[in-house]
Amino acid sequence: MRGRKRGCPVNIRDWAIEIKDPATDEWVRIRGLQSMTRDVSGDTNDGSSDTDLWEEPYITKRSSTLKLEAEIVEDDATGSRDHGQELLDMYADLGDCMEDVTLRLTDPYGHQVVADYVVTGQSGEWDGEEASTSWDLEQVGEAEYPAYVHVEKVALMEGEKEATAITFQAGDPGRLLEVVFTPANASNQRYKVLNSRRGVARVVDRTEGGFTVLPIAPGETTIRVESINNGREATVKVRVEGT
Repeated sequence: MRGRKRGCPVNIRDWAIEIKDPATDEWVRIRGLQSMTRDVSGDTNDGSSDTDLWEEPYITKRSSTLKLEAEIVEDDATGSRDHGQELLDMYADLGDCMEDVTLRLTDPYGHQVVADYVVTGQSGEWDGEEASTSWDLEQVGEAEYPAYVHVEKVALMEGEKEATAITFQAGDPGRLLEVVFTPANASNQRYKVLNSRRGVARVVDRTEGGFTVLPIAPGETTIRVESINNGREATVKVRVEGT
């Protein structure tokens, strides 16, 4: 997926764009996004001229327009249209003067912008193989920038128990490990996984919240998880016993 900021391409593959559901007051992830265009403008400054080399213009107000393009997708659990896309369609049907929609944009490093928008337009396309849709939005009011919360600790959990060592017998199924961050509201909960001997055990089915360890052959390996923010680490020693 690609997006644009001030007309320049940016990669939004790891962005999270969420919409607040007015019925539950909860954030809903908008799935299927393929591109984003966000244009930000600033109004007024502190009166300093371009000859004041050490002065920065003081921005007192920012506004933005947003265009989101997405592949139409269905929710895996219910088989219905993605709820985030449905909510955007609902606000588009209400019209741009009826009600504001609140969006939360989170970049790949966990920095967030929360702002109210009106949906000024919606359109759809069908290229013969898949359907796509797009929404045009205009910001109203001032955006908020939530405080950045750093990772203090990361742990690997198997159910309710912290996993520091796992032993497999030959033929055992894989075991699911959850990656848990402290504090729970840490802004950047991305992580990377290192495996010292992939011929002994492999990391498969990785998601935002964890992964499965799959035994391959007798031996021992160490799997290490490292948080992208602050480099906090957790390790689990894996032993696979033969027949």
